[in-house]
Amino acid sequence: MHYSVGDTAPCNEEGINGFPMNLDPRERRRPIMNNPPKATSQPPKMPGLIENHELGTVMRKLNPLYDVYNKLNADGYRLDFNLPRIVVEGTQSHGKTSVLESVCGEDLLPKGDNIQTRCPIELQLRRSNEKWAEVSNDEGKRHTDMNVVRQLIQEHNAKIIESGKVISDDVLTVKLFSPHVVDLTLVDLPGLIEVAVKGMPEDLPSKISALVEKFISEPNSIILAVASATENVEGAKSVRMALNVDPLKKRTMLVLTKLDLSQDVNAYEALKGEKLSYDLGVIGVVNRSDSDIKENKSIQELREKEKDVLLKKFPLVAARNGVPYLIARVCDHLFRKVSDTLPDVKACIDQRIRKCEEHIISIGPEEDAECRRTKFIKYLNKFIDDYRGQINGKRRRPRPGQYPVHAFINSIFSHDFSLHLKKKEWTNQEISQILATTQAMHYDMHSIDTTDAFQAFASQKMQELKPLLLDCAKQVYDKMLKAIRTSFDPEADKRYPNLNSNIALCVTELCTEKFESLEEYLEKYIDSESDFSKFYDAEHDSDLDDAVAEDSQDGDDDDDEGDDNESGPSNVNEPAKKATEKVVDVPKDNFEDYWETVRSRVDKYFKKAKKGVKRHVPKAITSQLMYGVEQDLADVLFERLHRGHDKVDDLMRESESLLRERASTQETLEIYQDLKSIVDDSMESTTMKG
Repeated sequence: MHYSVGDTAPCNEEGINGFPMNLDPRERRRPIMNNPPKATSQPPKMPGLIENHELGTVMRKLNPLYDVYNKLNADGYRLDFNLPRIVVEGTQSHGKTSVLESVCGEDLLPKGDNIQTRCPIELQLRRSNEKWAEVSNDEGKRHTDMNVVRQLIQEHNAKIIESGKVISDDVLTVKLFSPHVVDLTLVDLPGLIEVAVKGMPEDLPSKISALVEKFISEPNSIILAVASATENVEGAKSVRMALNVDPLKKRTMLVLTKLDLSQDVNAYEALKGEKLSYDLGVIGVVNRSDSDIKENKSIQELREKEKDVLLKKFPLVAARNGVPYLIARVCDHLFRKVSDTLPDVKACIDQRIRKCEEHIISIGPEEDAECRRTKFIKYLNKFIDDYRGQINGKRRRPRPGQYPVHAFINSIFSHDFSLHLKKKEWTNQEISQILATTQAMHYDMHSIDTTDAFQAFASQKMQELKPLLLDCAKQVYDKMLKAIRTSFDPEADKRYPNLNSNIALCVTELCTEKFESLEEYLEKYIDSESDFSKFYDAEHDSDLDDAVAEDSQDGDDDDDEGDDNESGPSNVNEPAKKATEKVVDVPKDNFEDYWETVRSRVDKYFKKAKKGVKRHVPKAITSQLMYGVEQDLADVLFERLHRGHDKVDDLMRESESLLRERASTQETLEIYQDLKSIVDDSMESTTMKG
């Protein structure tokens, strides 16, 4: 809507705001600079909220909507909509603060030559029978002395400077309750500057501009661009910034200040709408002068002064200017903007309510004892099936990108264990040391029995296989422990952490018991093979020769699995029924032949010994650890966990995070439902007014 001198408005015999309307048409074409009409004894009658109590009542009904909206923002709720609000921006020293205090009717904002507004200040005006103010940085305490309010704002500015900043995006809220205000909310932004003064950061102008642009860019905001009538209005930075975000001038109201100091006709032409055209209008006001501040003139006295100035210098447009008219127009535009926005706000709130309800359904209601017991058995049986499936290979993939533990264990047996076993060889130096020791023992004999050297060396090398066997078992044990986590049901893992932690504890204990038993068995197995080699004599060489020859005919080597009927080296070296003494007499000075004889016997024996270990150990691990856990899993879990209702209730206690999430979502749902009710009431009120 464009306001100019030709627009109509309610009037009476005195006119609008007490200004005469019975001027001669010829006089209306030029300003009346002399002989202004005498002021009437009646108080000025202003169209809008001051006289129209119906609109004031409707605006008052919108207060709960804005209160809840501000609380949601303060509590960190991310809303999909912005309620319309009035943002006031202007160049520093152009009278922006004076305009705001005229609207508030109180002297509560800091004033001075330098930057006095260092953060957005939200002025919430609320009509009340008593007068007091609350500041958000003072925990909502009531203050009847406006000097205290101004001091609190200055302290907030000081804290911003102490934090290393010059300006801040954080909004400071000031609530003013007074019988002399209308229900209205305005946001005071830091004053724009062209260049930084001495002692200020060079990028300060750009920072202030970015902050102002952030607030005035909101599509639902109404921009009050304040500019001084004593300067080039179109060149003012506040006007240029408003045009940047609102080039069509659809939501910008231009406020011209310092009309009493203006000496040219540009301001008059702007107020008449001949030079500047804005849909929300161009309104001029008269600021407080230094003498007015010193004399501590009341708001009523300032209004009288403003009326006299308008009547004297701008009589044709006097009725459509001044602070009372500005308040009326701002309230009217805000009311219309809110009315247009409420349907979209209601749609956003309805969508949020649906999301909250869906989320509460996904979380689920609080469960009773019977429900917890049923779910306990369900989740326990599911875990048992999944874990067994990972052990025996029936469950192929626990989750996308994961493989069952059975696949890793097969890799340990077929690759890691076999490879390391194959690398278990002996060096010539080790054999030489054994031979030297044995030869020293027989220094007084004419011949040496190679069996002594072989038995000592074989026993030592069999003991060296023990760490390899135990490490293989430990790798399988570790994989089985990791399989516990991947067998948990994702829903139960999130909802019932006590259940999963106790299941993990029980399965870990069971695996540990089986693993310790397996370790003891493997140690005894190696010890028995080592002890057997100590009692080995030459009578078994014929068995070794036959076994090696048989392996050569079958093409068998260390990497083959061999015959299933052979389970270990003890089977290969079973004593022959008819033993023949095979003592090799080697002269002491023929050590090389002695060395070759021992080396040949060692090679034959360990070829079959390692093959037996390769076959026997994986079978032992599979039987005693893997399938042992699989068979006892269900009995152990039900025996240790399923012990009365109290135990089940404790295991099925929902996680604290889930309880907080349900309570938080329920609280959010109730807030949005209350907000929807307020929006419905507001829509009904605006519809009745419209």
